[in-house]
Amino acid sequence: MSANSHYKQIQVFNYSTNFGEATKIVSLPLVDPKSDEILVKNLFVGINATDLNITAGRYFKHSDPPYPLGFEVMIQI
Repeated sequence: MSANSHYKQIQVFNYSTNFGEATKIVSLPLVDPKSDEILVKNLFVGINATDLNITAGRYFKHSDPPYPLGFEVMIQI
């Protein structure tokens, strides 16, 4: 397990064409993986046009926010 007990995540909190107003960076507790899971570390998360359209409510509108954002990542296992 990592020495860190928390990790940061970009979450959508409301729908807006202003990305900064629609999202927040939050700190969440890091939990141990289950026996059939692995723990990965995101080194980089790409925010692109898809994420901007999601936060603007143009498509992939999830149920009520908050929910995580950032679908393109570079990880370390």
